Amino acid sequence: MKEELSAKAVEEWLIVQIAKLIGQKTESIDVHKSFADYGLSSLDAVSLSGDLEEILNQQLPPTLAYDHPSISM
Repeated sequence: MKEELSAKAVEEWLIVQIAKLIGQKTESIDVHKSFADYGLSSLDAVSLSGDLEEILNQQLPPTLAYDHPSISM
């Protein structure tokens, strides 16, 4: 059984993943900025959602990135 992650840990994971996708440092990621503002494609968003499902060990809605368009939302 995987250890349950805190909201802060998920936020930090998302920051790292987005920074990797766009080739920037984690410090440049603003949690209030939308995923679209970083130029993430719908494929990127679906991929992040799928990876997050695995990490959290629970099913997430396919519309997750649209329902919550930034890390903070």
